[in-house]
Amino acid sequence: MLKFNIVVPLYNAEKYIGRCLKTIKAQKYENLEVVVVNDVSSDNSKEIVTQEIAGFDNFHLINTSENGGPLSSLVKGVNYLNPDKEDVVVVVDGDDWLATPNVLNTLEEVYLNNNCLMTFGSYIEYPSGKKGKFSRKIPDEVIKNKSYRKSEWMTSHLRTFKCKLFRMIREEDLGNFEQKYFKRAGDVAAMFPMLEMAEERALFIDEILYVYNRNNPLNEDKVDHAQQLAVEHEVRNKPVYPRLEEVQNDSR
Repeated sequence: MLKFNIVVPLYNAEKYIGRCLKTIKAQKYENLEVVVVNDVSSDNSKEIVTQEIAGFDNFHLINTSENGGPLSSLVKGVNYLNPDKEDVVVVVDGDDWLATPNVLNTLEEVYLNNNCLMTFGSYIEYPSGKKGKFSRKIPDEVIKNKSYRKSEWMTSHLRTFKCKLFRMIREEDLGNFEQKYFKRAGDVAAMFPMLEMAEERALFIDEILYVYNRNNPLNEDKVDHAQQLAVEHEVRNKPVYPRLEEVQNDSR
């Protein structure tokens, strides 16, 4: 039985974090551990989380001392849970939620029946109910040529990955000289290296697993779209990673 380590980056999502946590608590899967990383929220998010997770020993809340953004929260969350290398990390943003109570069961089946290192897709947008356009199967040509950074973004929610894959990302590729971790477009900074290391072992799941909340005025593209695009451009121009096994050999 796989263990799922769920990291919930949270910033000023008092209207949504309760629903997010309820969908995680409703999962029909027992082997999971959850950490909510409260990134200096100024609303009632912290109090709502504290109430929601009371009595659940496998749910945790940590509070940051300064706002670092979702990518920083992800790193802090993974470090806090300290998963084994074969454990799976699941990223659920605090203003989003899981689509059904069977999400983790679906993920377990995919991981156990396939030689995969990570998964992505599919999601619907709230409140429109439309299927998200940024998750779809990666063309074979992109995988073969490792041209992820030159191709259209297509590996969005729900993002999951083996911990050993995440641990092989060079820390300098998650930020720059201005900030240790990118505050915007952190999903791009983390996903491209993992996709390149995983190659054909990154699987697209067509079943809807995630609800992406477009109703939140704090969505990245609404707050600072220019910075989001600038970071994405920078990340797309970083060096391509070799296959995971080569990276592991080089790190020894």
